[in-house]
Amino acid sequence: NVFTTSGQIQSLKIDPADDSIIWATSSSFGATHLLQSTDGGANWNSFSNLPDLPTFTFELVRTTYDLWFLGTDLGILASNNSGSTWVNVNGNNLFPNTPVYHLTYNIANDMMYAFTHGRSAYTSSILTGAPAASSIPVDSSATDGSLPADSNTPSGSATLTPDSSSRVSATFA
Repeated sequence: NVFTTSGQIQSLKIDPADDSIIWATSSSFGATHLLQSTDGGANWNSFSNLPDLPTFTFELVRTTYDLWFLGTDLGILASNNSGSTWVNVNGNNLFPNTPVYHLTYNIANDMMYAFTHGRSAYTSSILTGAPAASSIPVDSSATDGSLPADSNTPSGSATLTPDSSSRVSATFA
């Protein structure tokens, strides 16, 4: 299967353990929202069991089984069976129903970082039982150029530093 989608490709994720495995997400309505290649991009398989929601990011958490996470227009979807089924992990004080443009998992502290559009950033423990997520307020009126107030996808990078009370400070560069 050649890589085809009627939507805009929003992100690519290369498996850190096997660079022949690649995931692509699409942020367009009416398109295939998740594609996967297991041969370095020569062939692609689509996942048709997802809701028709723009999908912005994919994150993989390797444990005794793989956990897949998607950042979508209405929050986060998760799968523990290689994308066969998906559950919405929003609510229950974990994550709000808001567009999630980037997900990053830190295995050292078992924290998922979710970066949203207009609702700040959130953290939550994934493997050890999730407490209520802590919000990282972002000042959208910042004038130092580090986080454009009107951009869907800020450029540059952020350094996140968790402390012992589960608070995270962000330094944008």
